[in-house]
Amino acid sequence: MSTTPTVPPSTSLVDNILATLDALLNAAGSLIPGAQLADLLLKIAQKGVAAYEAHTGAPIDPTLLSPITKIP
Repeated sequence: MSTTPTVPPSTSLVDNILATLDALLNAAGSLIPGAQLADLLLKIAQKGVAAYEAHTGAPIDPTLLSPITKIP
């Protein structure tokens, strides 16, 4: 019997990517010091922005960015 956590089936590629990033960050959290982890997260965000801009040919509209609101 495997003790490896399983990720529930996702409905989209974005869900798969976010689940993978979550698993990697959880694993890295105990191995990477806080400052390096913050730097890693910043680099991931920068790559995401660069990929978006390369795909759309336009910068991200900052008015579309907002904090996640939790469902009550």
